[in-house]
Amino acid sequence: MTSPGHMNIHHLSTWDNVAPRTYTGRVICFPFDDHARKNQSESAQTLFDCLRSNLDVLGKERPDFAGRLQLGVNLAPSYMEGNVYLLTSSSFRINLRPKYPKELESMYGQVTAQDGADTVKAKGIKFDGKFIDYDTLKRSGFPAKPFINEDLTTDLMLGAGKPPIPVVEVEVVFLNGGFFFNLLIHHSYFDGKAYHKFLECFAACTRGDKLPNYSTNPMIKLPYEQDQSLAEEKFEDILPLCPEFQTWPDHDLKGPTQPIMSEILNSERPKSFKNDSKIFLFSFSKLKTLSVELAQLIPGTSPPSAYATLCALLWAHTLVARQVFLNNSSDPSERAIHTHFASHPPFFSTPVDWSSTRLLQKYPSLSSITAQAYFGNTITWAITTLPDTSLLYDIASGNKTSLARVASAISLSISRVDPSFLYTREALLDKVPDMRLLGLPWDSRMPAEWGMNSWADFGADIEWSLPGVAKTPGVEKGWTLADAQRRVQKEVGGSGGLILPAKRAKPESWECQGGKYHGKSQRRYRTLMQWNMEGKNIRMGMKGAMSEGVHGDMPGYISAFWCSNRRIGMKVMD
Repeated sequence: MTSPGHMNIHHLSTWDNVAPRTYTGRVICFPFDDHARKNQSESAQTLFDCLRSNLDVLGKERPDFAGRLQLGVNLAPSYMEGNVYLLTSSSFRINLRPKYPKELESMYGQVTAQDGADTVKAKGIKFDGKFIDYDTLKRSGFPAKPFINEDLTTDLMLGAGKPPIPVVEVEVVFLNGGFFFNLLIHHSYFDGKAYHKFLECFAACTRGDKLPNYSTNPMIKLPYEQDQSLAEEKFEDILPLCPEFQTWPDHDLKGPTQPIMSEILNSERPKSFKNDSKIFLFSFSKLKTLSVELAQLIPGTSPPSAYATLCALLWAHTLVARQVFLNNSSDPSERAIHTHFASHPPFFSTPVDWSSTRLLQKYPSLSSITAQAYFGNTITWAITTLPDTSLLYDIASGNKTSLARVASAISLSISRVDPSFLYTREALLDKVPDMRLLGLPWDSRMPAEWGMNSWADFGADIEWSLPGVAKTPGVEKGWTLADAQRRVQKEVGGSGGLILPAKRAKPESWECQGGKYHGKSQRRYRTLMQWNMEGKNIRMGMKGAMSEGVHGDMPGYISAFWCSNRRIGMKVMD
């Protein structure tokens, strides 16, 4: 539909509309080559100007990437107030900004960007001084901590009376000897798979290649009306069938897809909760072997996946470490949290991509629908609950049968995402009076709450051509692969794990990042778990959340994980 001023307004799918209405920041790191390091200011300007040209090409080829998002309440009365709409126009550009750590003012302070007719200088930001040197950052394994940085986030948000916001913004943060892209991607238009497609298109522009032929259609609807009972049911009748959703109390419009966190008296953010995070390496092959062994302990069940096995292990050990920490804490906020959640049953969540190849092969009816041209979110949630915490405590004590039961329960929850599951959710989202009424029934403050996600397949093997950037040995045509990808956060605040992007050349390992608490009793909480498999002893020592002291000191406990690629035995990268 076209509105005055040559701006197009596009409806987005229900799956886009129920996605969290926040930006996800993702960092992609590259080194300068030897020649570029001789004059980094000039090299940075050359790179920035080249990227500006690349993104202008991308914005013309894919106007949706240069688009803006707006709430219906700010548009004409014919639009649904609580829905998000995509605005496109030939006058829109993909925003690109240069930044640098303030300590490098003399090196990058003269780098400029053109904003229309105006020339804007690069902006100095706060950045961990230990890592302003790219080689130091790389030698340290690209730790998570420097990217937990408010200056790498944005305050832009959708809201009544607010202007449209960009679908994506690109920042280039220059360091001494290299740089990183800081990609601020809005979740209302991008899930992980869509983000990967954006990266492929962006990288193709840097190489001068034709863009991949991905769809630009932001609409898809699963035909739930085929089930007459769903077609006739009201929203209130369908909601109980979707336990991953609740409505906000008093019909508040605070959603969608944000945790509904109850007020707990005297539970301000605990002083021991620090903005830090660690990355762990787990062996995929050992997890896979363990998952096959677990299946033999529960006859008649399919083997839990390596992913579900890791989820169960992290869920259990994190719970135990959190409980020990809370039990021994004198902080009133932490005691209030412990008391409030003492009787809450364990709760696990993980997103599932319903357009995945596995699901499409299993359910041909879905394949025929998703064969339609569509670009956008295809994520739903699989929920696993347990009656109490006893199984998790058994796992932490080394009980394999309990591990098998919990890992199998997680795998079963994921396997229940089928056409009937999806049509029920489509009906719910289609019938909700206002998408902002929907919230999530989990609370990251709860010791027995845990979540996992995976970015393993997103972006690590994409090839780039960037002036002044060191080439990756062995890559065709001299293109470059990024050294690392990391998540950007304003602060560490949730409980959960994230498998970071992994190169296909290293399929043997998973890389996992996690936030941590700093506690006074930092040396008490060692949980060194041993699993005997085929005569081999695999030690799983989780610093913080599950143990302490695998590689140096890591105080307190981990409340979040971000999963990587290597040893279950386990290496701490930073």
